Amino acid sequence: MTSVKMLVLAKSYKNGGRCIAGKISEDQPDNKVRLGGWVRPALLDKQGNATAPITANEYMYIKGGFLKVLDIVDIPIHASCEVSGQPDNFVVKPSQKWSKHHHFRADCVFNITDVPTNIWLDTSTSSNQVTKAYVDAGGVSQSLYLIRPVSLKVTLLNEYDSWNSRYQKKTHASFFYHDVFYDKISITCPATRNMLKGRYPDEGEEGVTIELPDGDEYALTLSLSPLLESTGMHYKFVATVFDKSGSLQKDYAA
Repeated sequence: MTSVKMLVLAKSYKNGGRCIAGKISEDQPDNKVRLGGWVRPALLDKQGNATAPITANEYMYIKGGFLKVLDIVDIPIHASCEVSGQPDNFVVKPSQKWSKHHHFRADCVFNITDVPTNIWLDTSTSSNQVTKAYVDAGGVSQSLYLIRPVSLKVTLLNEYDSWNSRYQKKTHASFFYHDVFYDKISITCPATRNMLKGRYPDEGEEGVTIELPDGDEYALTLSLSPLLESTGMHYKFVATVFDKSGSLQKDYAA
């Protein structure tokens, strides 16, 4: 295989670039598509691991314009890879342009959700992370899910970050899935952050927890990070938030 055709279900913030991911897409008659497993294009980092974020130089299309969530795109494959905690990754070649085929209807996202038993539930630690031991024991068969949460809430924070010696705005999600409560999961979805950018507390003030306007009518792309060596943990992220009207990704996308 020299390329992957993919429905884009994440274009989230990651270390100055983007984490882009989606489901393999196969064209069908009558402008329909058949979707397969998850994939995540990545660049090689300095250690030769396929975990580096994608830059605008890659996700700018060969005919101009930039990749958007829900685009169906053709991405050249440079190499396969093995990444602990992210078995969905493949390597793209820097500066090799991608091409767009179609755009997927926003309301159809709710027809393609996954139904895992749980979201990488490592009971030895908090619900927003998993241990290296959990991954090493085979607890992660895929590092991406598209799910329907229950009782989704967003907490907006403006806390002092001692590592960077400055205040930093943070966006966390909490929700129930199959009666399990998941909490303090960082939201890296650009559209959600843009929609809420005027609602963060001032520096040092208490966090603000809000419900999004459509109640339980949301779908989330959830992503598991590679191992962070300094903590020995893999972290969970809300990479994309979808509403049924599509307005969130249309009006606030970045």
